Amino acid sequence: MTPEPAPPGLPPVAAAAVYEDPVRALLIAHKERGAYAATAPLGDALAA
Repeated sequence: MTPEPAPPGLPPVAAAAVYEDPVRALLIAHKERGAYAATAPLGDALAA
């Protein structure tokens, strides 16, 4: 999601997946509960 109008210098926004359902649950578990088993797959998805 990019704000309109975009502020000057705002870098492009990209997403590896839609932030809903299982993807959202996985990211919240990783960030808020320390569920780090998905660190490598998340990194791979972001690097793609």
